Amino acid sequence: MAIGRPRSWWRIAAWTLAMLVALGATGALGVWQYSVAHRDDIARATLAAKPVPLTSIHTLGSYVEEQTYGREVSVRGRLECDAGVRVTLDGSSDPWIVCPLTFDSGTKVAVVLGSADTSTAIPTLSSEVSALGRLQPAQDTSQLSPLYSPPKTVEYLNTDDLVLRWQSDVYDGYVSLISMTVDSHPQKFDGVTALRDSALVLPPVGIELRNLIYAWQWWFFAAFTLFLWGRYLRDEFRDASDVADAKA
Repeated sequence: MAIGRPRSWWRIAAWTLAMLVALGATGALGVWQYSVAHRDDIARATLAAKPVPLTSIHTLGSYVEEQTYGREVSVRGRLECDAGVRVTLDGSSDPWIVCPLTFDSGTKVAVVLGSADTSTAIPTLSSEVSALGRLQPAQDTSQLSPLYSPPKTVEYLNTDDLVLRWQSDVYDGYVSLISMTVDSHPQKFDGVTALRDSALVLPPVGIELRNLIYAWQWWFFAAFTLFLWGRYLRDEFRDASDVADAKA
């Protein structure tokens, strides 16, 4: 059997180019879906990352981004517990004690000191502090606390509610306190317990099966693309060989 010359090298080149584009796209989409499916690495990296200033990953007027949930951040400013509030959480657990921390710019961020039973008074600290905590999204962005709430009490940790109460620009979300210092000395609050991880919104962990299936689906398309390209080349050269044999 004589090996013939394909009728059109240009057609082969065009099909090869189309194959490479399709192969690159499907392969890349598969890799992307695979990375989305395996979120453990992202979660661990977020939780283990070194603390960064809050303002370096969060801007005033924007929502807390999901990839920064649970990220350790540092804040420095004046803690004003005289404007603190108690968040009742619908009575489902011990209330949280929340105080505003005011930056030099005059903007504020809510700092959750921790949880405490209703007999524990809101601290009276009003001082320049340095604090470390985990960045969290606002609890509820759709409801304001009722007007009949007791003084210094809110049902939800809602940023819009805090803006009205504190009469200031407030960063969305809050910082769940890990540690605080005043004049380089550790600051503790009697009767207040730091929030446990179970009370926080942390980066999602585990394998997302749906995205893993999508990844294998895209890689199947990539393999099928190679199959079609190989079959096209085989048919093209076989037809050319048949023509060459007929002329022989």
